[in-house]
Amino acid sequence: MKCRTLEEQKVIEEYNKLNITSQHVPKQKRAKPKLVRIKEAIGEPEYKKLMSFTRGDEDIKEVSKERFLLTFTLLYHTGLRLNELMQFKYKDIQNFLDEGEGKAIASKQGIERRIFISEDGIKQINKIFKCTDLNSNHYIISKRNAPTINLHPITFIKAVNTQLKKVLGSGYTSHSFRRGLITEMARKGVNQAFIRDFIGHKNSSTTAEYIKATKTDLKNSMVR
Repeated sequence: MKCRTLEEQKVIEEYNKLNITSQHVPKQKRAKPKLVRIKEAIGEPEYKKLMSFTRGDEDIKEVSKERFLLTFTLLYHTGLRLNELMQFKYKDIQNFLDEGEGKAIASKQGIERRIFISEDGIKQINKIFKCTDLNSNHYIISKRNAPTINLHPITFIKAVNTQLKKVLGSGYTSHSFRRGLITEMARKGVNQAFIRDFIGHKNSSTTAEYIKATKTDLKNSMVR
């Protein structure tokens, strides 16, 4: 029998310890991949359905209904973020409608940008919007019984998203309006750099992430 040196014996003992330890280590379970939900876009069909349902929704108070209708129309036609829209007073909207353009401030980036609206958008907003001497300095989205105080963004964003899910289903948020507008602009061949500046993104890569096929696009692409 071959005699082992002291050094060799130590190496064998260390190896056996490691081998025994590894056999008793329980295998870690793989974490289930997080489900990534579809981020839906709001195009013309979804917008018309949303407006029609909201007009006839008897569960909503008239004040809230007017807010929703004005908000949905502005978001659909301008690509504004909801927290940008909440900074506007009645007089700001009136000036915007009179000029066909205005300015908004992205609160996260602290960047001012130009916003525009089409003649059709102006026509639609004028149907549900009225600025008077009494309300000109009031926020369009204000606290109850305190029209000169802006409603907290989280409160209104939650209310808007709840209404969107109620009418259109899961996957729809206030950002779906921007996603729909960006996708439509890209479909019509608008330069991506122009879309980036219009929508208020810092980078074109962010804009590109918004351009997705809509449900209508996917349905129309079916060949069988």
